[in-house]
Parts: sequence; C-alpha cells; structure tokens
Amino acid sequence: LCVDALGHMLDSGHFSRTGGAEEIGTGERLQDWSPKTYGEIWAFYRAAMERLVDIATNNDPQASRAQNYLSSHVRGLISQVPFEHVKAMIERVGAHYGFWLEAIQGLNGWLFFDRRKAPKDVANTVRTLFDQLMPTDPVTLVELYTHGWQMDFHNPDVDYDREEKGGHDWEYSIKKSIELADVIANDPALIDKILDVLVSSDANSVFGFARRLAELSTEPVKLFVTALAKAETSSSSPNRQFFVGLIAGTDQRDPEQARKCIQTALRSPKLKADAISMIGSGKLQPGDLRLVVSLLKSGDVQPSQCSVLSYGRGLDHLQDIEIMPLLDELERHGAEGLWTILDIISMYVHGGKTPSKLIVKKLKSVILTPALFEKISRHTMDGYHLEQTVSLLEKHGEIDKRFASLLVKQLLSVCTRKNSDVFHELDGPIKSVFKAMIQTRPAELWVELSQVLVTNGSLEQFYLERLIDHDHDDHLAAGILHSLPKSTYLDWVRKKPSERASIVMDWLPIAKKSDTGGLSWHPDLEAYVAELAHNQMCWGNCRLACVLAAGGDR
Repeated sequence: LCVDALGHMLDSGHFSRTGGAEEIGTGERLQDWSPKTYGEIWAFYRAAMERLVDIATNNDPQASRAQNYLSSHVRGLISQVPFEHVKAMIERVGAHYGFWLEAIQGLNGWLFFDRRKAPKDVANTVRTLFDQLMPTDPVTLVELYTHGWQMDFHNPDVDYDREEKGGHDWEYSIKKSIELADVIANDPALIDKILDVLVSSDANSVFGFARRLAELSTEPVKLFVTALAKAETSSSSPNRQFFVGLIAGTDQRDPEQARKCIQTALRSPKLKADAISMIGSGKLQPGDLRLVVSLLKSGDVQPSQCSVLSYGRGLDHLQDIEIMPLLDELERHGAEGLWTILDIISMYVHGGKTPSKLIVKKLKSVILTPALFEKISRHTMDGYHLEQTVSLLEKHGEIDKRFASLLVKQLLSVCTRKNSDVFHELDGPIKSVFKAMIQTRPAELWVELSQVLVTNGSLEQFYLERLIDHDHDDHLAAGILHSLPKSTYLDWVRKKPSERASIVMDWLPIAKKSDTGGLSWHPDLEAYVAELAHNQMCWGNCRLACVLAAGGDR
C-alpha cells in the first residue's frame, strides 16, 4: 500500500479532485495541500523518487513494484523536476539492475513528444543521457526495439508534430529490429543468444524480427526446433508472436518447411494451445484447413478459434470449395460453430465480393438451423453477422417467398429461448431485419408474425412486444409494424375484432406534435378508432379503451 501511495505521488498528468473521505464526519474539514513554489513541487516529487529508489535498489519484496513505478514515470518527471534528479535516479537504479530498458523507453518518449517545447539545454542533456544508455549489442538492441508495442519507441531524431501532413514513421522500432535480424542471422552465437532472450519473453512487437530471422536462416526448421526446445525448458510461457513469426518467415522461403514447423508446434505441450495461430501464420493451403478440421474433431481446437483464419483476408486466395470442409465441420459443432461460419464468410466476401452458390447455400443452412440461437458466441458481433448475412442474401436476390417465411419463423424463435442472453443480444439486429422485410417481404413477414401475436405465452409475448416496439423513447410514435400495408393488418383485425383490435394498438401512432409543441390525435389512430368505437368488445385493452373514451367525449 505504501509503495502504491508513493507511485501515485509521481503522477504528473492531468487530474482533479472534487472531494474525498474527509468530507464525511463532524470534525473540522481537512485542507488540501497546495504548493506555493516550484521548490515545494520538486520536493514533493523528490520525496517519492528517493523512497522508491531506496526500495528498488535493496532486497525488498516490493523492489520490482517500486522499479515499475519509477519506469512508468520517467517521461513525466523530466517535465516536472530539474533533470539532474531524474538522471541521478536512472543512474542509481541502472547501476543496480544493469540494462534498464523501460527507463530508455521513457527518455525516448520525452524526446519524441516533449522535446520541441522544452529549453534547448534540457533537450540536449536528455538526448546525451539517452545516447549513453543506448546499448550497442545487437541482441540487447533487439530486446529494446521489440519489448513494447510498435508505437512505444520512436526515432530519437524526430519530434512529434500533430500537424505533420506527411505523417510519422510509427513502425520505426519494427524496422530497426528487422535491420538487426540481418546482422544476427549470420552469427550462430548471436542466434543462440537472441533465442534465449525472446522465446519466453513478453516482447510485444517481435513478429517482424522473427519472420525476418527465419527468412534469412539457411535451416529454418532447425531454427524453429531449437527455439522450441529452449521454450520447453523455460518456466515461463512461450512468446506466441515469436513462433508465429518464425513460421511466417519459413513459409516465405519454403511452404513445405513451414508445415514441418507447424507439425512440430502441434506436438509441443506449450504451443499446442496456439495451434490456429501457428497454422494461420503462413499462406493457408487446403491441406492446412484439413489439419484444422482434424483438430476440431479431436477437440484440440475450439470452433471460435477458427475465425482468425479469415482475418486479414487470410482465406481470399482459396476457392469456395476449398474452404467448405472447414465450414462443414464447424456446422457440426453447435451454436459456436454456426456463429463462427457467419464470421468467416463475412470476411471471405468482405469488400463487395459476390457470394458463390456454395457460399449462399451454406449461409442459408446456417441461419435456419435452430441450434444457432441456443447460445451467443461473440455477443455483439453475432448480431451484426446475422443482420449482415440477411442483408447479403437480399442484396443478391437469394431470399424467395419460402425462405423468407422460414427466416421469420427462425428469427421469432428467439422469443421462446430459455437463455435470455440470446434475446437481449439479438433483439436489435432482428428488429432491423424485420424493418427491412417490411419493405421487401411484408406478406411473408405478416403471415408468420400474425400467428405469434395471438399466442398466450406470457414470456413469449413479452419478448415479441420488444421486437415490434418503438425504435425510441417516444411512446406516442408508431411501432415498426405500422409501416406494413394497412390493409394487411386491418383485414386481419376485422375477422376477429374482439381478440385482435387491441393488438394493433401496440404499434399505431397515438399523437402527432405540431410546430408549436401541441399534441393532437394521429389521423391513423382516429380512423382506427372510428371503425371500432361501436364494438364494445374491443375495449378490453387499456390503451385502446382510453383512446376510445377520449374520442367518444369529442
């Protein structure tokens, strides 16, 4: 707790406070501390820095935590206290730990983002320390460039300018690491050393380096096997991105060699869980998809994991018949597999690609399968894929009368599901589909809807009302079914007015607002009331009864 408090003392970004625990109680209100001079501000920061440095450079259980707080505040502190204090902190902690990667990142961040607004002498002093701390060993440099994300390390000779029209080189660190791969690949000792550093590291942008290293290797399979052996003996988790990069680089040289690397990875207890990432790291071939199918059958891969194979246009180069074995197998894996099919196909046809007959047949099969609505796989994305699939089929003229009727039945089935999460995730997209079908297939929509509107199941009725309710909070406005041809539902009501008249009231517009804000009965409502006012049996619905009574008074 004390270390956390000291760490928060180093915060120098924008923050505000409007109150706290001291506001509670009967005692005299505490007064916030407000520094009166820069010296007081510096003393405040120095007090936290000195205590954290003492903890970080001793055999304290909280040493690592203290060092992390200091690391994450290097950039901010340079702008808050005289630089000699920051320099002393970095040198003292660096002397204890050796290479302090995060401190160099902090200096680099200040040079890129803050240098242009700082006094020139301060900028020069920071740059001098940065140059002194920058390693010269190729392996250590790779560790520095790949440690953070690609935008965490910048060209120290460039100042950030948001008005820069040409843009900044946000891939500077990746490019530098790739340059170093050319040096390391020719030296077996350096290769061995870099494998020790990276195979089980938490490096976040190591893919580019690993890919280039494999591209340059004369024996990429041996390189992969050696890297995996080192990872197997480590107590830490393997760096998946590193191994994916090795496979991708090997695939550039020789796809067959890359498949050997994949087979090796699948036999490894540490990499087997990342099978899909390994398989998808190279240019996918039909044989790769057959391998995925076998892993699905054995249970070593979950259906939802297969979606990533289509990301980045990973399946675009394959014919529809070549991806069908994967889609067919996914269809056997319940709701999770079905939603994954929609996800994969949405990427496969992304960009306006016309779906083939095989793809259309698969889409139709999937969205009509009852198991689709047993559960949600990826929450908001599932509803999006459902809506987009129906839109795609309609766009290409693949929804005929029969399919439209079956589709409405399927969509209405969400109202009967015991798993309420399914309804709450899909009600918006289904409502959007219904609104579109009102324009394109009103007759088929109404035939199926009208049968459900008179059901007695309270939960089913509740969910159905949600689907056809207003799109907004204006409860005087029309529901979505008001856009149906009036004759469609009026003829239906006239056959059994005592049972059906009140149902239509749920989507009729009640009132309209004038330019001055006044309300008046909506003409459609007045016409409906005029026809039904004489039938006392229609007054069972409270909403309708109130309107009928008001209309009668007039």
